[in-house]
Amino acid sequence: MWNTIRIQCNYSFNLTVSLGSPKQSIPEYVVNRWLIEPIQFYLISASRFIPNSKNYPVLNKFNQLIIWKYIQRKCHNPPILLLHGVDKKDNELVSKLRSVSLKHTDSETGMINVDGNEVYLGDLSYVNYLRHLLSSSLYNNQLTPVENFALNNTKPPFVDTLQSPLEPHAYNVSNTMYKVFEQDKVKYDCYERAIISALMDLVASGFQHLKGTATTPKTNNDNMNGIEYSGGQLNAPLSQRDILKIMVVGPGRGPLIEKLFNAIRFLNLNIHKIQITAIEKNSNVMIYLNQRNEEFWANKVHIVNEDVRFWRPSNSNEQGFHLVVSELLGSFGCNELAPEILAGLSKFRDPSLCVFIPQNLTTYISPIISPAIYRKLLDSNDPNKFNKLYIPTVETFDTPSSKAAKLWTFDFPSPTVPLPTQSATLPSASISTTSNSTTNTITTNTTVATVQDFPLFSYSRLGSNRDNKRQVQTTLKCRRKGTIHGLLGFFTAVLYKSIVISNNPQQPIPANLISWLPCFFPLDTPITLTDDQELSIFVKRDTDGARVWYEWSLECFIYLVLPLEKTVSRNGSINNNAALANLSALNGGVGGRSSYHDDVASNLFDQEEYQVRVRTDVSKVHNVNGNGFSFSL
Repeated sequence: MWNTIRIQCNYSFNLTVSLGSPKQSIPEYVVNRWLIEPIQFYLISASRFIPNSKNYPVLNKFNQLIIWKYIQRKCHNPPILLLHGVDKKDNELVSKLRSVSLKHTDSETGMINVDGNEVYLGDLSYVNYLRHLLSSSLYNNQLTPVENFALNNTKPPFVDTLQSPLEPHAYNVSNTMYKVFEQDKVKYDCYERAIISALMDLVASGFQHLKGTATTPKTNNDNMNGIEYSGGQLNAPLSQRDILKIMVVGPGRGPLIEKLFNAIRFLNLNIHKIQITAIEKNSNVMIYLNQRNEEFWANKVHIVNEDVRFWRPSNSNEQGFHLVVSELLGSFGCNELAPEILAGLSKFRDPSLCVFIPQNLTTYISPIISPAIYRKLLDSNDPNKFNKLYIPTVETFDTPSSKAAKLWTFDFPSPTVPLPTQSATLPSASISTTSNSTTNTITTNTTVATVQDFPLFSYSRLGSNRDNKRQVQTTLKCRRKGTIHGLLGFFTAVLYKSIVISNNPQQPIPANLISWLPCFFPLDTPITLTDDQELSIFVKRDTDGARVWYEWSLECFIYLVLPLEKTVSRNGSINNNAALANLSALNGGVGGRSSYHDDVASNLFDQEEYQVRVRTDVSKVHNVNGNGFSFSL
């Protein structure tokens, strides 16, 4: 009923809803579903109260949790709590309270004088309890860490703002944004554990001579729990090298470098045998980086102020890296062009032994219900508003599916990028290094082909390609009905081995990760689902060499069970052509016979009914050829 009224009113901002407190506990998904609605009033009946051991009126635990969740999620515009029914003379609980001797009896009964007449407003014990419930909300947090972070760092009227995805490769990140990112201590702790684990394996694979007691710059040594050490080598023993070369891509104000020094110090490695190169394009942070390099890192970091996409080594010491650390992950994983940027750096890695952190990233997609976001887009004057990606600052969405669909995986370094050759000649520097002449590739993880690549190009068997194009058609089962307003994209990244980070809104890894909000792919026309429908989701990542963009569309299907209509010919044979014709018509009636039709036909003689998959709605393909939105390479 509410959804019908809202659609007929074209998602008007003036349309709000009032909710009443339930008599009994309701499923959490129902509570979450109403959380995304514009709740103006929340009605609490006196009949919902029960007396506690001191005969004081209180609410059941499930009603307490609902109120806490509503006022916390909508803290910048909380619903008005309306208490009603306490003035009724036949209220059993009120009568019981009156018969009991309570302290401060006069203050527990509300009487006012109106035109010379006393009017009873009801027992104030209810109001006092609600005041206590609201004040205790601070100590009963019902929000996730990322929700708390978003609400605490966003002020009205920007709470429900739709942000554009960051493009740090295209413009410089502000100092304020760096401060916000650096608040995520959990993310950098994960990076530190990954760096320690990778350095352990590198030391065991040919850099045993790095173990020593050389003084390293002092940094804040964080918790080292959860370090994974394989106890062995990455591969067969390699010849000893003089220098371990490490590159940090996009260090910003230096938190990754800080964690790198923590790892070196924790493992007691000889800093004089480690070469660290940091490449940062943002000239606004160079003074800060150089100051930290001088005061905290003993000038052991070679800082380069250049766009990593155009950087080239100037001498032999600036190639052959053994460890490449970066945090180029966006809300959708690959939307900050990590595949393109890291593919360019792969040419300068050590051909026999190199570890990338992260090792790979996988993107996921899920349909969502978000009337608030759709309403905001309707009021936008941007002609391409439904062909863009957005970052919702607050979680104003719900999903009808309990699972998300896996799209594609990018591995680092990419298996399609050719290995660097040892014959490249570059000017020599004052520090000489030795290198192994072997060209064997060391693979630390296995990639399985899970997506169908763009058919116009010739790609490798593993499903990767040098242009980093991808397209996927996947299906999801939606158990609950609702109106789909768009798709939610997020990622999971393997930093090193079992050290994983993910911004999955339903189950982030770690649970208190706050760096990335998921991204939103809108639909210009919402799609309405009934219970137990199937969604077919199409997403493509495309590029023309100068840009990268995404395209997406959605179809929904329902399964019907139809009776089999058999006709008997004159010679007594059974004809099922009518059933096959109905099957073809229900599935669109276009194209040749599919394997599904053949399977049905083969069983028609043995069955009295058959199941068909009927398409009930379809959206257009959004952002075709990147005409609405794209990322510049």
